[in-house]
Amino acid sequence: FSVKGIAYKFDFKRKQQTNLVTGEIWEMEAPSSLKQRSSDLFSRREPVFVVKVPEGAAGKNIQVAHPKKLGKFLKVAVPIGTPAGQNMFVPVPSAFRNTTLLSFYAVGATGSAGVVGASVAL
Repeated sequence: FSVKGIAYKFDFKRKQQTNLVTGEIWEMEAPSSLKQRSSDLFSRREPVFVVKVPEGAAGKNIQVAHPKKLGKFLKVAVPIGTPAGQNMFVPVPSAFRNTTLLSFYAVGATGSAGVVGASVAL
């Protein structure tokens, strides 16, 4: 990810943030006001891609380019109340999956979960 023009690598398992230009490493901590969830939101092993919420998209469906199929698009339902500019983690649809709706998660710039339980239509 790039923040203010500087490239960073975020390792949430090791809780480290690395500046890719200087090589400096910082330890990350969750805000003290957050409580740890009993279940991990991102425990699924399926690949995801990041979509930035466009202005005025909250509560609507948006089309995003499929990350693996050139020229194909996915219809993504943006939850009501999701602020413009917020990053959403959208699972990459599997060709072998029978379901037509997939859940995704939206997170803010701090990495805390912001929106849970929206869907992607195949």
